[in-house]
Amino acid sequence: MLSQLSIQNFAIIDDLTIALDNGMSVITGETGAGKSIAVDALGLALGDRAESSMVKHGTKRSDITAVFNVAKNPLAQSWLQSNELDEENDCILRRTISAEGGSKAYINGRPVTLQQIKSLGERLIDIHSQHQHQSLLRTETHRVLLDSYGQCSELSQSVKLAHRQWMSLEEQLQKIQSAARERNSRIEFLQFQINELQQLGLQDTEWQKLDNEQKQLANVEKIQLNLHQCLDILFQNDTTVGSQLESVKQSLMDISDFLPEVGNSIELINAALINVEEVVNELRHLSKEDNNDPQRLVNIESRISELLDMARKYHCKPQELPTMLQTLQQELEPLINADESVEVLKKAIDKAQVDYQNAANTLSAKRQKAAKKLKKSCDEILASLGMKNCQLQVELLPITAAHGSQNGNEKINFLVRTNPGNPFKPLAKVASGGELSRISLSIQVVTAKLNSFPVLVFDEVDVGIGGGTAEVVGKLLRQLSADKQILCITHQAQVAAQGQHHWTVEKQAVKNQTITTMKKLNVQEREIEIARMIGGIKLTAATQKHAKEMLKNATMLLTP
Repeated sequence: MLSQLSIQNFAIIDDLTIALDNGMSVITGETGAGKSIAVDALGLALGDRAESSMVKHGTKRSDITAVFNVAKNPLAQSWLQSNELDEENDCILRRTISAEGGSKAYINGRPVTLQQIKSLGERLIDIHSQHQHQSLLRTETHRVLLDSYGQCSELSQSVKLAHRQWMSLEEQLQKIQSAARERNSRIEFLQFQINELQQLGLQDTEWQKLDNEQKQLANVEKIQLNLHQCLDILFQNDTTVGSQLESVKQSLMDISDFLPEVGNSIELINAALINVEEVVNELRHLSKEDNNDPQRLVNIESRISELLDMARKYHCKPQELPTMLQTLQQELEPLINADESVEVLKKAIDKAQVDYQNAANTLSAKRQKAAKKLKKSCDEILASLGMKNCQLQVELLPITAAHGSQNGNEKINFLVRTNPGNPFKPLAKVASGGELSRISLSIQVVTAKLNSFPVLVFDEVDVGIGGGTAEVVGKLLRQLSADKQILCITHQAQVAAQGQHHWTVEKQAVKNQTITTMKKLNVQEREIEIARMIGGIKLTAATQKHAKEMLKNATMLLTP
């Protein structure tokens, strides 16, 4: 339930906090007093679009806080838990609007996106307004109302997703088929490139080997010269490294009896002599190899040139040519197998179509049942609202399009006839303003009974009715309050009298400013307010007596 609403610096409200109770609360006031401002503010707390003009003139920001108790609202509790915003049984929605533009939203003190607060709001409260009279003229509203009444919303969403999947696969197939000519051209080009690279016959490590061998053959004289110089230094002249090491070794051995510590140095020199000998043997072997092969050098350089030309053509390094060949082959394979892909895709489309149709057929069956129940319930309420001859018909028109519709197999139309014998016609062509108000109200009341919202707000939905009909409206709303919290803004005394809690809105001039205030009325104040609603500003004994009787009759109803 909505337990508290706090509004600061919003429109002509300075600072207002109202604590709400279970049951049916009514809000009344003179025309222009601002009865709907509180509902507008509540809508903003629930994520409605905000504008800087809403901020009270002369202030920096508006601040609106709505406090809900979600102890008996499992949908809201689940949402809060999944978004890690739960806080025991309290749910506090806060919205600030800056006079400079922009707004911020909070749930239980933590910043959230506007979409998050909207999503949560859809699980907390349902607001019905007189503007829905006009929305009832739009057929898309009819579908939403019927699905809500028949508890088909989740199934309707499943149908939409199934249709979207079906259409996505169809789009993929269309793209593949329309690109067939381009695909064939691409296949020919790829096959040419692959053949060219395959004829090149380049192995993964060939480039590195060619590069190394080319460097050896091109520098054979320098290699031989350096090898012989190294051999001379190491072992082939009078002052070789080997002879010098032997000399050092002998000197150390001569003093080893006097200085045993040189034994380690002698071992290291022995190891060095062995290493030098290995180096000499390896260099001698290398110096004897005949690497002077001019023709081999010509062949290698020709191959390198060939590879460089091919690499420039494919905009890569020579050593990357094998990878380029692999990449082209990977691109070619699915193109060649595209016909197989088309067959796989066609099978997927067939399955998606069956999945969609099964879901849509199930939805159609539920809609048919819901349509009959909705008609019957609305006709009963219309009769109680003084429209005994008025009948509603929920028409389900089959959709003949080859690919169905994301909204199912049918279009939903609400038709009406106000007199027996006349054909059913669209609401816009039959209903007058007053009739449309009552038809809309009957649908709202019927659908509200079955929806999951614990809080329902009715904002002047009784426009265009009066007298006994208004009393029936009040009783209908009072009945709804048996298991839902009802907040009703009304200008009808008969409706206001049915409320269990009564608030009045007043507009006052304070310090050259116009502000709106709200006050909860006691029994005596309620009599005066309802008398005013009956007879106008001037109160008479008759209107006060009438008001007292209306309140007395209302209290005789079974208290929810």
